[in-house]
Amino acid sequence: MMDHTLIRQWWNSIQSIEKNALEENASSLCYLHNCEQTLNLVPLPDLNFPVLRSNDLILRKPAFKHLGNPDILFLRKCILTNENTPELTAWAEFLLRYLEINRSSIIKKNRLQFGSTKAGRMALLELTAFMLDVYFEWDDLRYLNLALKFMDMPGIFSLGSVSKKITSQNKKLPMILIQVRLLILKQAAIERINKS
Repeated sequence: MMDHTLIRQWWNSIQSIEKNALEENASSLCYLHNCEQTLNLVPLPDLNFPVLRSNDLILRKPAFKHLGNPDILFLRKCILTNENTPELTAWAEFLLRYLEINRSSIIKKNRLQFGSTKAGRMALLELTAFMLDVYFEWDDLRYLNLALKFMDMPGIFSLGSVSKKITSQNKKLPMILIQVRLLILKQAAIERINKS
C-alpha cells in the first residue's frame, strides 16, 4: 500500500508550484473526484480542464488505431464533465476490452502507434487515468481493476520516476503529475472499497 507520507510530500511540492504551471498541467490535477479530501490533502486552487479543439472521435467507430493523445484527453474530459452519451460508453467499453486483451503487448503497440517509448508511455498513463475516472464516475469495478493492473506493470508506472521534490522546472513534469494523480486516485479507491 502507498505510504500516505510520500503522497503528502509530493502533494505539498505540487502546491508550491506556480498556478501558471499548474494550469498548463490541469488535465492531471483537476477533477480528482474529491480524493484529495478523502486522503486529507489540502485542495489545489481551482483548475480547469484544458480547452480542447472540436473532436469527432466520439462519432468514429471505436478502434485503437483511431486514438491519439488529444483523443484520450477528449475522452477524459467527456467523462469528467458528465457528457455521458452512448458513444462515450461504447468507447469506454471498447477500450476496457482492448486494453485487457492486449495488456501483454500494449507497451510495444503504443510505442509503434505514438511514435516513441515516451509518447506511448504517456498515452498509457492517460488511458489509466481514463479508466480510474470511469470507475469514479460510473462506480464500475472493472475499470478500477484494469487501472490497478496497468499501475503494476513495469514500463508504464514507475515510482522511481516521481521526484521527491517536484518543481515546474522538471522536464518530465506532465508525466510526474499524471503518476501522482494516479496514486491519489488509487489510494482513495482502495480506502473507498475498504469502507464499503
